[in-house]
Amino acid sequence: MAAARITGQVLRTERRSGTSKASGNPYDFTEVGVLVASRDVTSFTVQASAGVSFSAGDLIDIVVDLSVYAGRLDVSYVGSWLPAFEAAVV
Repeated sequence: MAAARITGQVLRTERRSGTSKASGNPYDFTEVGVLVASRDVTSFTVQASAGVSFSAGDLIDIVVDLSVYAGRLDVSYVGSWLPAFEAAVV
């Protein structure tokens, strides 16, 4: 697992749910767009099962998992930066 930190302001959120045409499995997640360093926008996904939500205007400091899925970079929410950092240091 590769991890990264995202710090910035939430610009947009878009919830997506349904059933995969390929596998028939249900999906439910939110895509979140974040302004990073006041000049770049990055996006990540949050599974509904994560139990967290973000809104436009929120300031965030999070850890994400970086992986490749179907030949594309997949950036998925893991948790808040501070608790993840403290757990790694202890």
